[in-house]
Formats: sequence, structure tokens, C-alpha cells
Amino acid sequence: MFIVTMVFMTGLIFAVQQILYQYSFIDPADPMQRNDAPLFYMIRDSYNVSIETPGLTFSRANQSVQELHTWLMTRGMGPYNLELRYNGLADPDLKRANWGTSSPALILNVHLTGPTTDSRATYRFYG
Repeated sequence: MFIVTMVFMTGLIFAVQQILYQYSFIDPADPMQRNDAPLFYMIRDSYNVSIETPGLTFSRANQSVQELHTWLMTRGMGPYNLELRYNGLADPDLKRANWGTSSPALILNVHLTGPTTDSRATYRFYG
């Protein structure tokens, strides 16, 4: 009788543990669904590395921007819709005349829409 009771108690504890486990599960994507700031930071930092790396030539920076644009557009942002405008245009292209000057080589407008957000940001990058 003692063994049957122990088997029953073990099964009961296991069942309760499985029921409670689903409430303690950490969802790593949950903050992203409630806050779009990490997505804006990721986009800004990626373009910053692509353009403002010391010693980068104009042609290599322009190629990096185009590759990053292609990667972002084909990868997607989960439930978000991403729209990027480059110097007011949809085509990613740096301004050669502004490269190495005090004027921005790229003005990036980011428009992010999703189930709970409709956010915009503008970033200026200097070559």
C-alpha cells in the first residue's frame, strides 16, 4: 500500500508541475511585441556600422547600405511591416556629394507598423 501511495503522489506532483510550468515559461519575444524600440535600435546600429566605419570608402559604404536594405526587406520583422526611405527615396543610395562633409550622406526614415504600433524615426548618417 505504501508503494502505491508513493507512485500516486509522484504522479500527482508531476501533473501539477506540468500544469504550473506553462505559466512560468519565459517568452523572449514578449518585450518585442509590446515595445518596438529594440527594432529601431537594431536598424540604427546596423546602418551606423555600414556607413560610419572609419576608413570606409564611398563605394563600399553604398554597397553595404544596399546589402543591408536587401537583407532587411527579405528577412522581414515578424508581425511588423517595415518601410525604409533613403534621402526621401525608396531606393537605397548614399549622396556622393555629401560623403566626407558635414552634411549627412544618408537620411534614413523608418516607418514601422504592427499590431500595436505605428512608429516613425529619422536618422542621419555621416560618411
